[in-house]
Amino acid sequence: MPPKFTHKGRALDRDTVSKQALELMDAIEHAERHIRQLESEWAIADTARLAYHAVLRREIRAQEECRDHG
Repeated sequence: MPPKFTHKGRALDRDTVSKQALELMDAIEHAERHIRQLESEWAIADTARLAYHAVLRREIRAQEECRDHG
């Protein structure tokens, strides 16, 4: 853990805050890590969704062309 924690633009020294403040800092950092993980998972899922849409459009277009030429 870094020796400093930034809260609303203010750098707090971990060595000078209460135990409860340290626990809260740890909880905030844990939540922020979890949010970053979820954002990463969301980006992966969104990319897959867009790719599926693109493939579906091509599939529908190919099906329509076969119907038109068949």
